[in-house]
Amino acid sequence: MTTFTIQNSTANEIQIDTIMVYNSGWHEAAREGAPVKNDINSGFHLVSAPLKIAANGSVDIKTMFNTYVLYKNGLSSDSAFLLFGVRQSNLHVGLSGEFLRNTGIYGDKPGAVTWEYNPSEPHLTQTIRITKVGAS
Repeated sequence: MTTFTIQNSTANEIQIDTIMVYNSGWHEAAREGAPVKNDINSGFHLVSAPLKIAANGSVDIKTMFNTYVLYKNGLSSDSAFLLFGVRQSNLHVGLSGEFLRNTGIYGDKPGAVTWEYNPSEPHLTQTIRITKVGAS
C-alpha cells in the first residue's frame, strides 16, 4: 500500500476537487459527494480518499497499485497515472521505472495552487505539501 499524505500549510481549509486515474485518458476516481470509482485501471485501487483538509492539517490518501500493470495499460504523455486536483491546478504523479515521480503541474489554472512533492520509493509514505492557494 502507498499512502499519499497531503499537507495543507495554509490558514484555510482546502477541498481536493478531484482525484483522477489514467487509462487511455483521465477519469475521475474520487470527488466530494460521489462514491469512489475503482474500475478505471486494473493496476490501481483507491483504498481511502478523504477530500477535505483542515487549515494546517493533513489527510492520508491510501492506494494500491501495480507498476507492471500500469505500464501495460499505458501512462499519460508525461508518464503519469494519478493526479490530485485543487482549484483547477493538477499535480501529476507518474512513474520512472519502479519509482514514483512528480511529472508536473497542469490544468486550466496550474498556478492557482503551489504544490511541493519530492517522490520517494513507492512503499514509503509520499508527502505532498500545499503551501499556497490563490483565487479560483
